[in-house]
Amino acid sequence: MLVVCPSCSQQFVHPNAVAGSVASCPHCQATVTIPSSNQPIPASNTLGSKSKTSVPALVLGIISVMLGTLALLCCWIPFVGILVIPFTVIGVALGVVGLVIGLITRRKAFGMPITGIVLCVISAVIPILITGALMSYDPDTTAENLLEIPSEEEWSFEGVTPDPINEVKSPMRTWTNKEGSELEAELIRLFKMDGVFHGEFVRPSGDVFTYKIGNFSQADIQFVKDLQAKSTN
Repeated sequence: MLVVCPSCSQQFVHPNAVAGSVASCPHCQATVTIPSSNQPIPASNTLGSKSKTSVPALVLGIISVMLGTLALLCCWIPFVGILVIPFTVIGVALGVVGLVIGLITRRKAFGMPITGIVLCVISAVIPILITGALMSYDPDTTAENLLEIPSEEEWSFEGVTPDPINEVKSPMRTWTNKEGSELEAELIRLFKMDGVFHGEFVRPSGDVFTYKIGNFSQADIQFVKDLQAKSTN
């Protein structure tokens, strides 16, 4: 006799079954009362109820996955990717509702809602990070920090001992070389290198650099000579 278990909805064959007797379900071990042969099988116990998947939860999960996938494809576009965030919020909401329905009905429908929630969250975070990075990017500051190219008239004298001469100190002024380039700085020391005068200068920002005096204009060279004469007196 074909018997349907009311606990797990699985069917099994029980030989020599007597109406009203008790049998044990081989699938879930539940106790089953054998119905009479002319008793109809309830509609809830037919093959259509064998599925343990919650259809509403599955549908909501699929919609959430679709929204998350579409958002993930567009979220990489700078600034435009921010527009996908409302869709990811909807996708997360649908995924959460589907997950709750699956928990309430105790049917298998967790995979799609969880996948949709994860995709939507990732798709919402990526454009926020990209847009934030682009907004904080300053090309001028970044170029100054990453690449500092000294001018051709600024040298490093590491490992070389210049010939010392008396220290001089001039007020902050604008110096002009022979090419007409101007630089505001204060002369703080003079020394000779390979027979050529060099000066140690400090900018208003506090940066110290060296400059070959031979490249100064004639007026600047005379000014240096006057400073040197004063420092020796």
